Amino acid sequence: MNAIVQPPWGSDWKPAPAPPATEPRGPGNPSWVKNGPSPNPSGRPPGIPDRRLLATQQMLDEMRNIVAVLVGKALEGDSNAAAIILAKTLPSIKAQAEKVNFHLDTDAPISGQVAQVGPP
Repeated sequence: MNAIVQPPWGSDWKPAPAPPATEPRGPGNPSWVKNGPSPNPSGRPPGIPDRRLLATQQMLDEMRNIVAVLVGKALEGDSNAAAIILAKTLPSIKAQAEKVNFHLDTDAPISGQVAQVGPP
């Protein structure tokens, strides 16, 4: 009963041959050859700034005003503004606990084990 029985349609099956090994190339088009024709001849012209870069620069230019408005709202009593300021300026407090070592008698009934772990 331990013999492996193959179905008749799988008797002549062989795995596919492995693909030929090639040298790994960097990111981008693997068929593009350096100093060859550009794969994107009508691509982005040089000198056009990135939209994300422009938005980031505008935000950095206005950052002092944004922070001043946020602090003003927090001083007026806006709890959301105060929460944003505190979250960005003060480190978060993480729970700290010392390791507790105790002997647990696993042969005791469940109520006895709970009493061993619970408060004295």
